[in-house]
Amino acid sequence: MAEVVRRSLGTAWGRGRMLRRSLAVAWGVATYLRSTGGSEYIPRDPPATGTPVDPEPPEVPRLPDGVVYEAAHEASVIDLRDDTLIELASLTISTDEDSAYWTLQAQAGDEVFRRLTSGEQPAQLLVTLDGVAWRFAVDTVTRSRSLPKTQASIVGRSVTIAAGSPYQPVRQWSCDTFSTAAQIAAYAMVYTGVEVDWRVEDWDIPATAFSLSGSPIDVVRRLAATIEAIVESDPVEPKLIVRPRYAVLTPKWPAVAPDAEVSVHAVLVDSLERADQPSYDGVYLAGQQSGVLGFCRWAGTTGSVQHPLVTDQLLTGQPAIRQRGTVILCRSGAQANIQMQLPLLVGPGRPGLLRVGQIVRVVDDPDGPWVGRVRRVSVAANLPKIRQTVVLERHLGLPPGVYGPGATARPLLVASADDIDLDLGYEVLEPLAERFGGGRPPFVVTLRSGSLPPGLSIVGSELVGTPTAVGEYGGIVLRCVDAEYRQIDAPAFTIRVI
Repeated sequence: MAEVVRRSLGTAWGRGRMLRRSLAVAWGVATYLRSTGGSEYIPRDPPATGTPVDPEPPEVPRLPDGVVYEAAHEASVIDLRDDTLIELASLTISTDEDSAYWTLQAQAGDEVFRRLTSGEQPAQLLVTLDGVAWRFAVDTVTRSRSLPKTQASIVGRSVTIAAGSPYQPVRQWSCDTFSTAAQIAAYAMVYTGVEVDWRVEDWDIPATAFSLSGSPIDVVRRLAATIEAIVESDPVEPKLIVRPRYAVLTPKWPAVAPDAEVSVHAVLVDSLERADQPSYDGVYLAGQQSGVLGFCRWAGTTGSVQHPLVTDQLLTGQPAIRQRGTVILCRSGAQANIQMQLPLLVGPGRPGLLRVGQIVRVVDDPDGPWVGRVRRVSVAANLPKIRQTVVLERHLGLPPGVYGPGATARPLLVASADDIDLDLGYEVLEPLAERFGGGRPPFVVTLRSGSLPPGLSIVGSELVGTPTAVGEYGGIVLRCVDAEYRQIDAPAFTIRVI
């Protein structure tokens, strides 16, 4: 075990935190990121491996059809320096997929101006709207006077700004030994008090491939930009989250359980802006100098409608190529940005505040139901009203399906649970959707339990790959989901490789 030395450091605004410095490296490989300041990065335990098992689908929160909604809204703003409740005349909180922070914009009186511009700086505010909380560091407070009236304008950002300008100096960062993207991101945060939650696939970065001039948060954003991942701030904790821009591939949106369902009759105001992109089905990507070359295409296509070549200094591994290519293909094709103003409803069965990246199913639309991904969200409080405004990315070529309580479709029926015999070393292309009958296509087949033979995987609704080990692999259970999110699990079967 490595000896651990702990000592307390001050953050950019004086609050203590714990720094851990280890004298050994957990993975057995020494990893250092050179900068004009900082210390050794201690790698975390590697991520767990194994076959994921889908949980039971949760009930989809729904914003129902209604002319009048009964909601007693509650709002509070607390100055965390002395836990004093302060009064704001109005406020708006917003973020989008290209912003690493939640942003607060508020109006208040002269008393609040005097409070926020005195004492320990920057002031930190805890804002709570209907039980949803955010913590902000106040960036600027400005005052305008039109006697006898005085008004203060307040702008704040998530407390993760402790890792950015102006609270961190600009440094020259470079990596002189082999490392990974997640390790570099975590190391950059060592002295900031901000944690990095890395939720994308990691990739290797050779020595000397990474260099940057900027703040610690600029390091994280540069790494995420390589694969066009989203960097977002936890609303309350000093934590940056790096996650996929498209957690679900766009063709699969109609077939997955949405994060929320919204009746079009609940929409207060909406607008549509066409944002069409070329319908690319393939793209070549390449690293520069020490990078790699890769090609991504939609399954079932030739990839002949190609996006222009994409190059990046940090495309140094196949996981990076694959993730960047996925984003390029997912954002292709005919699409629109739909802006909707909605009531904020919290409680059991209600969606509450929608979040960037969530999949939303819109029902009761005269033109038919559709699904979209949240790109931007803001919530405005001017009591007694609280409204949220979201921008949804809608792909216009997706099959609409039939959703809602009035939907009618044949249920999925298990057609077959026959065992499969395969030859070692021979390529496999086995259609699994044929084991199910009824329902409404497209079908998505996933592994519910059991383990596939090494070398095989499920892509879409097909078993593909080349088996690399002889043996019997029993207890395999498949789950099929159709376009209406009707699902069924097939009986267990065995795959034999001979």
